[in-house]
Amino acid sequence: MKNYTFYIKNFSVVSDNNDINLKNIPLIERRKLNRTDKFAIQTISDIFNDKIEELVFASKYGEFERLKKIIEQYKNFNEASPKDFSASVHNYPVGFFTLVNKTNIPYYALSSGKSTISAGLLKCVFSRNNEVLFCYTDETGVSCVISKKEGKDKIELIQEKDEKISTNEFKDFVKFLNREKNIFVTEFGTFRRVNI
Repeated sequence: MKNYTFYIKNFSVVSDNNDINLKNIPLIERRKLNRTDKFAIQTISDIFNDKIEELVFASKYGEFERLKKIIEQYKNFNEASPKDFSASVHNYPVGFFTLVNKTNIPYYALSSGKSTISAGLLKCVFSRNNEVLFCYTDETGVSCVISKKEGKDKIELIQEKDEKISTNEFKDFVKFLNREKNIFVTEFGTFRRVNI
């Protein structure tokens, strides 16, 4: 496998409700959002720009809590809330973002268990587009812009796993983005910062 080079242009991390400010979304729409949705939409909103050509959304569990609620409603009352049903799909936050912002760009949603972040990053790195916004959300949220156009934070994806594979992808990925670590080791290879 050859090495792939890309750049991280910008990123946003949200881990607390206090970091969320979605005042630009009408209250009636905001009320439909759960905590996970808000984390995703906030981090995407923080870094989205008109150069973004594609969105990649990754979540281990997606809208699992909503789906669980719908199943319980159906089991107990033989009916389900249409509002909850329409928001129960895995990619709801990114779909909501594109609708509210009237953005017509392609987006992808994926889940890959404990390797969800690294699988999402691979999708971004191998995209045909130059500017891809990657968003991961579950217990917290992170988004970053992956670019093939030169920037200051040059990253290389190499096949070798020169250290132990990350056991907490989210924590290690955020440390990587914050430059607390210069490598991020995954099952799919090592993401290594080149210009340290």
